[in-house]
Amino acid sequence: MAPNTPQFFLVFRDQSEVIHEEELDLNALINDVTFAAVCNGELANDGRWEPIRVEPELIDGVVAGVTVNVAGSSRTYSRAVMKDRANEILQTRGEALLRTATETNVSWDVEVRSSETDARRNAKRVSIRRQAYPLVRQDPAGLADQNSERHVETMTVRIAADLVEELRNESANSLDRERADFLVGHLVLADNGHVVVSLVDRIPAVTETEGSLVHVSFAPRTFQAAQQELERRGTDQVILGHHHNHPPMCGRKCLMTIPACSTDNVFFSVDDRVVHRSAFSRPYMVALVSGKGAERRADDPVMKAYGWQRGRICEKEWSIF
Repeated sequence: MAPNTPQFFLVFRDQSEVIHEEELDLNALINDVTFAAVCNGELANDGRWEPIRVEPELIDGVVAGVTVNVAGSSRTYSRAVMKDRANEILQTRGEALLRTATETNVSWDVEVRSSETDARRNAKRVSIRRQAYPLVRQDPAGLADQNSERHVETMTVRIAADLVEELRNESANSLDRERADFLVGHLVLADNGHVVVSLVDRIPAVTETEGSLVHVSFAPRTFQAAQQELERRGTDQVILGHHHNHPPMCGRKCLMTIPACSTDNVFFSVDDRVVHRSAFSRPYMVALVSGKGAERRADDPVMKAYGWQRGRICEKEWSIF
C-alpha cells in the first residue's frame, strides 16, 4: 500500500474532551470491493490484488464516507458502515464511557490521519487476506439455483434440508446453554456474477469452546480443529460460516409455559457481530442463529441468517433445497 494511506479513527467525546478512540478496521470494505470485482470478472481470482487506496469522502470537512479502490475497482461507502462499529462500541463499553464522561451526552465522530510516519504498521493493519476465494462454477451437488436475473449484490443463501433439521434439533435440545457449529459447503459462481452460498453440512465446534445460557466462546484451537476435521473428511467443501443457538432465558422451564409466550430471542447480538467481524470476515461468510420465536415453543425453534452486504452485517434471506 502507498505510504500515505490515511487511517480512520472513531473518536468519542464528552463535549470537547476525547474519552475513547480506536482505529477503524477497513478490511470488510476492502474485501467487499475485491470479492465483487472477482465475481464480475474485473479481477483474477489469484489473491494478487494491489494497489489498494482508501480515501475519505468529505462534506464541509466532515467524513461522510470512504472510497476504496483495489487494483482499479472501486466503491464508495457511506458513513453508515462507520456508525455500525460506533454503535457496537457504545453498546459494549457505554457504561464505562459514561463513567469517564461528565455528561451523559457522549458523541462520536470519524477522524482521518496521515500514516506517513507509521506506514509499516498501517500496511499491516489495512490489508486484505491474500487468499483466492473458493469459488466453483458448478455446485457439486447440483442443487444451487443460479437464476440468470440475479446478481452478486443479492447473494443467495441456500441450506440443505437435512442440515436445517439437524441445526433445529440441536437448538431444541440445547435449552440451557449456547452451542456452535462451523458451516461447510460450496461457494458457487454463476456466469452472470451471481453467487450462491450453498450450505450442506456442519462441523460441531467442540474443541476448546465454552458455552453458557447467554454465551459461547471460541479459541484459536477451535478453528484449527474444524479445518483439520474438514480435511479428514476428504470432501471439496469449504467453511462458509457458523451457527449458534440462543436458548430462552428461562432455559428448559420455557417448555412449561402453555401456550408459548411472545418472547423472540433469535437476533444477532453485539457479541455475535464482533465474532463475525473478527473471525468470519470474508464477504461470503454467513451466520445462522436459531432459537425460540414469538408464540412458538422453544423445542420448535426458528432460524435466521446474517451476513455481509457492502461491508455491513445485515440479516439475509435464505431458502431450503
